[in-house]
Amino acid sequence: MGTVHEISLTGYSAIYTGKKGRLVLGTAGSYGIEKLHLVYGVGWEGSTVSVVFTINGATVKVLADSAGDVQVPPEATAASGTGAITILGVDETSQRISVDVPYLVMAHADVQGDAPDPTPDEWQQYVAAVKQYADQAQKAADKIPTPTPADEGKSVVARADGTYGLALIQGGGGGVGYNIGHGLKVTGGDTLEVDTAEAVEQDNTGWPVGAPVADEGQVWLLIQPHLAANYEGRPSTLRALWGLAHTKDPARAKPWVDPYGTSGMYMTDECYRAEDGTVYRCLQDNCVYDAQALPSAWEEVQI
Repeated sequence: MGTVHEISLTGYSAIYTGKKGRLVLGTAGSYGIEKLHLVYGVGWEGSTVSVVFTINGATVKVLADSAGDVQVPPEATAASGTGAITILGVDETSQRISVDVPYLVMAHADVQGDAPDPTPDEWQQYVAAVKQYADQAQKAADKIPTPTPADEGKSVVARADGTYGLALIQGGGGGVGYNIGHGLKVTGGDTLEVDTAEAVEQDNTGWPVGAPVADEGQVWLLIQPHLAANYEGRPSTLRALWGLAHTKDPARAKPWVDPYGTSGMYMTDECYRAEDGTVYRCLQDNCVYDAQALPSAWEEVQI
């Protein structure tokens, strides 16, 4: 079982909250044991966060997951000595870099251990995160109960245990404003469609990652649970908080939206509708260009 070290972030401040006050990341050559947990305060909500480890002149950068967890990479503890942890947060318009958090790697007698696999570069980490996010969304979809004709008009709601159920929500369907959290609606007796509700829910901090929202003719999935009242905008302008979802059903294809980093990249078989009404299906993973810019990545679909 690993050791978790908590670091609290507020503004430019980064503080290790361990009882001893000194961050020790094990012994030289040990790996796969130590982990950081980042607690986001003012200035860090909604940012894409990465952690840079610097020791003995070498640096390695690791992407934090949606929960703020970071596995300490082997390179950060490859040799004994004192290193520094620096945390970066990036959103649509700004980059914040924290002060350093010093850490210690303890020495030991000369022994030979197994060589670890190198940490993937930043792009590979982003691609892996996107695939993991897609897998989580698919697992969430698998939990959705099969509707029956008696469920007409009901919406899919998230339960506290992470599963989903069908419930009748009064009102809804307005599609106006920044509507959060009412998820999927049963239509036609056996079809699940994303729906919005007229009541704006200002706090979605309790919603699971991947909760769907319909807004501006697109479907968005929650990346970072947050207090919506603290953010001015909507999913299309808060791309660090909301990921764009695509359909594999050509009949439901939506207009093209440029990916934001890895958020909203098109995967194999996902579709979009061009301005002239033509529907295109993607032929590769991690595509960030439309059919006009990269014809080889798309095929035209007849509906």
